[in-house]
Amino acid sequence: MRLFLEAEKIRDDLLQESFSIRRQLEILPTDNLELLINQRQEYLTKMQKWHQSLAKLSDRLFPESLQEHLPLAIYCLLEQWQISHPDLDLEIILPNSWRREKIDNSLTILMILDELLKVTLPEPEVCLPISIFIHLQQHHNTAHLQITITYPNSFIFISYYNLTYLSYLQKIFHFFTLGKCFFNRKNLTLNCNFYW
Repeated sequence: MRLFLEAEKIRDDLLQESFSIRRQLEILPTDNLELLINQRQEYLTKMQKWHQSLAKLSDRLFPESLQEHLPLAIYCLLEQWQISHPDLDLEIILPNSWRREKIDNSLTILMILDELLKVTLPEPEVCLPISIFIHLQQHHNTAHLQITITYPNSFIFISYYNLTYLSYLQKIFHFFTLGKCFFNRKNLTLNCNFYW
């Protein structure tokens, strides 16, 4: 579903925009130098936005930081969440060094984390003081990602606590990483623990 949505975004946004820019460039009058210079800047601005959209799409499909280091990729993902949700009280503890991780495992973990945040947090327009604590650590040969989300009141907690969806994430995580995942709630807090 995620790949389908990304493909739709490419078709509906990026490809349409590139077609529009190309057509506008094709019909540009070549005999009026002043008009040509003025429109050149407009098209350069459009191309810059188009380039930035492509770079963001590329990072969503496979983050560049993931090849280097899982903690760095997690940090970059959370940085984007902090930008889009400025009211989040985000505390992150990530190790400086990390074991050599299989790329497909790292990508799965990153996608699971992103999906978990999508399903448990409100849209950016809804300004709510939600606290998130994320801690990645290693215990001998086992990696542990702990995510604790604390909601401001019970109404918000009930609105975003979706046990069915969390159970899907649990099964997906186990299937792709052979790891274990546990969710539990206490008062207004959702605790998520991933082991692999």
